[in-house]
Amino acid sequence: MLPRTRSHRAHAARRIQAQAKGRGAPHRLRGVLRRPAVLLVAVLVALLLAPPGAGALDPGRPPLPGGGQVKRPNIVVLMTDDQTLESMRVMPNVQRKPFFLNVAFIAPHGDITSKDKLATPAPRHKGDFAGEPLPDSPNINEADVSDKPSHISDLPLLTEDELADAELRYQRRLESLLAVDEAVARIVGELKRTGELANTVILFVSDNGYLIGEHRLPEGKVLPYEESIRLPLIARGPGFAKGQTASAFAANIDLAPTIVDLARATARRTMDGISLVPVLEAPATTWSRDFVVESGPDPTSEDEGESDHAEMSFTGVRTERYLYVEYTGTGERELYDLATDPYELQNLDADPAYDAIEAQLAARLDELRDCTGAACR
Repeated sequence: MLPRTRSHRAHAARRIQAQAKGRGAPHRLRGVLRRPAVLLVAVLVALLLAPPGAGALDPGRPPLPGGGQVKRPNIVVLMTDDQTLESMRVMPNVQRKPFFLNVAFIAPHGDITSKDKLATPAPRHKGDFAGEPLPDSPNINEADVSDKPSHISDLPLLTEDELADAELRYQRRLESLLAVDEAVARIVGELKRTGELANTVILFVSDNGYLIGEHRLPEGKVLPYEESIRLPLIARGPGFAKGQTASAFAANIDLAPTIVDLARATARRTMDGISLVPVLEAPATTWSRDFVVESGPDPTSEDEGESDHAEMSFTGVRTERYLYVEYTGTGERELYDLATDPYELQNLDADPAYDAIEAQLAARLDELRDCTGAACR
């Protein structure tokens, strides 16, 4: 596909900057009460397993390490920081029943009603990270982006004022997360008080990463770079290894099958991912997997210039070593060897030495692009 004119590319670059200055609605969670059950707290997911003697045993599943069998859970879904209190009010009423609790915090999202769209920390935490610098990464305000697609290569260097704004944005996001830390501690404390902590699996996760200053972007997330697609995953639960880090390659498509496995339930839909329980129990477990990363324009958007946003639509494949991306609007491509270039400073698409690898990755992307179920694994 032929590239668009430079004016189109410049417009797309301006759109990235405009988006970075502030759109991104907070998460909205839709919850139901049904079996098997669940409770949400923003970036925290807590799955409660019933204590001995409560509910019916699932005879089809093996016992937990140390004895006892897992009970089938019930579901409660909550959201926002204030509902931490609601989460703790729910627990005494369900402590004799297994349940899945999902709590979704708005932090560290920015306040979309404010002019600067900065995250709003709790008053007690405002200023706690004042003076905290941006990470010392070579891709912050990247010196040379001429190798990158036009919507990045057309971006100018960030000015001192823009870097200061990015640093303030970073500090406010850190400060807003201190209340999340406190909320998680209160929930864990309530689980301990009610005697349920030993029977509880806790998964701490997020849905996306974030860019603040990397590759000359004031901020953003709908791009294929590591800062955008890498997520935290911290797990605690009966039978899980303690204080260890696993290197197995995983993605957010694995969360649903993991929760289904932990709940001793049966999925009613085709699962593209796999259960991470084997890794949680034995962190040395490894496997070889490739993942699709993708983004596209919102077809329902009425924003002016949305058609130019198509330049940033991409589909790519992330392997344990490489990131390969195809932009559907321009035909541009990116290829990074993350073993030698973890900050994605050098696009290898034009390097003949990587032609064979790029062809293999393009073929792998074609295999995964529209995959379902086992074909995605």
